[in-house]
Amino acid sequence: MRGPVHLPTTPHEQVRQHLGFLFIKMDALPDELKLHIISYLDCAPPSDRRFFDEPNPRALSSLRDQPLKALSLVSRRWHRIIKPLLFHYLVFHLHILDDEHNEWIPSRAQELPQIRHFLGKFDRRHHVKSLLVCAHGEIYGSLRADIASVSTDFWSAVFYSIEPASIKVVAPPAALARLAGSGGYFQHAWAFEQSYHVLELRQNVSLTDDGCADPFGTTENLMARRRWCHIGYNEGSSLSAYNLYEYQHYISPCVLRHLLERASWDTNTATSLTYVAIFPTSENVLRFARHLALLPTQCHITFQLAPEPTSTILHEPERMKRAQPADLWVELDRTYRVLAGFLVHNRRHKLRPSVKSRDYRWKALVETLDDDEHLGALKGHGWAKTDGSEWVPVDPIKHHPV
Repeated sequence: MRGPVHLPTTPHEQVRQHLGFLFIKMDALPDELKLHIISYLDCAPPSDRRFFDEPNPRALSSLRDQPLKALSLVSRRWHRIIKPLLFHYLVFHLHILDDEHNEWIPSRAQELPQIRHFLGKFDRRHHVKSLLVCAHGEIYGSLRADIASVSTDFWSAVFYSIEPASIKVVAPPAALARLAGSGGYFQHAWAFEQSYHVLELRQNVSLTDDGCADPFGTTENLMARRRWCHIGYNEGSSLSAYNLYEYQHYISPCVLRHLLERASWDTNTATSLTYVAIFPTSENVLRFARHLALLPTQCHITFQLAPEPTSTILHEPERMKRAQPADLWVELDRTYRVLAGFLVHNRRHKLRPSVKSRDYRWKALVETLDDDEHLGALKGHGWAKTDGSEWVPVDPIKHHPV
């Protein structure tokens, strides 16, 4: 004789039973349909969505919702299907130990043995879409070792096992320079209070999928280890420097110009450069602009030099301190004059980039950016504005965008 049937009596039990029936039915679906369903749960990592925010390793690496990981725990079948997707986005955390007795070198980072062990078991080389390396802490002294070789072993361990299409490094400027194997100027870093900068590098995805071998073997410099199709750099806000007398003379710890000197570009595909710096001084942008001539002839350049239009930074006394808002906008004005001047000048050297400014989102800046002393100067030298924020080179014969 059958025993009594237990019916769900609480809403929680009813939901649990309903989900149980649902997953039983979903288990019967072909794997192709399951992957299609799973694709709706997959999302870009926070390091992509928040690249234009002020650099913060926690914000760039933290993911509050992990639907794929939760779904992988439902059953062994779902775990088998989802497991490769869980390794699309990897994050490595490094903790900087640097003082008068210890010199922090990426190739001797205390986490490297664990990273090697993890990657040694990795059998999904081409499932990795992106890698985020977060270095936490501060660099206190000047580097005594050879800057070109301090990260060789670190990146050799990475590229031996995986081939990410995108690499991001979020680190204090001096640590970022060591990870990238480039020089930098950090004597005035204290004036800018920029705890972290972000570097983004991307490879051509099709080449990555084909298992592109390292074109330079075990070269010491990250910037030349692969042929990159995109370089992005976010140095955050320079606001604190405006509290100082003669702020124009302080040199930002931005290392982008040093990276461009060492970068190897994939000129067989579209290339791009993104530069984010909130209220940089015109003198510092001048130092960077001189290196625009190192870009591929046809490159897509994106600038953001003002805060987000929704930002409250100008109304935060603890951030503004003694900084004068008028100084910020005057420097922004000078900065775009500098950039426009270099773009027009470098046209003689066959540099013909498309230029986009995210600062067009400020309605109050549109007229200024479009005038003949700022980006509007491009109009008379072979560029045309194609939408609300982008200038593209024009074919001199056919008179349409290249």
